[in-house]
Amino acid sequence: AKIDSLENILSDYISRNNSSNLFNFRTASVGYYIGSGSGKLYVPSYNKDKFAVSDYIAVNGQNIISNARTGSGCTSYSVYDKDYNFLRTQENNAQYTYQEGDAYIRICFTNYLLGQANYGTELQEYESYFDSSIDIQKRIHTT
Repeated sequence: AKIDSLENILSDYISRNNSSNLFNFRTASVGYYIGSGSGKLYVPSYNKDKFAVSDYIAVNGQNIISNARTGSGCTSYSVYDKDYNFLRTQENNAQYTYQEGDAYIRICFTNYLLGQANYGTELQEYESYFDSSIDIQKRIHTT
């Protein structure tokens, strides 16, 4: 029976794709914003419960667009190299533009529960964050 369950989990995993949304609000730093030009996190003086900063999102050599500014008030994108060293802040723009040497970004959101970020230059329709590799690990350990 355990083998059948594992086969069902693997079959479901193979048939399911990750979401296009790169922003996982469950791993975000809630109650913080990104300091301009520093990449450091700070506590806002108002609406603390509405601000959140994403975990590090791999850019994979691509541009990323988000609703952080258009729908929820982006403070900035902070850009980091492969060793998580801060490179620069990209202010008040709905789109992060890839530059050589960039490896990760962090995005500041308000109204973070509806945060959406995806690869490309056009914002896709909102969908909840889903990473099938994390889901399968949870399902195997609970079966």
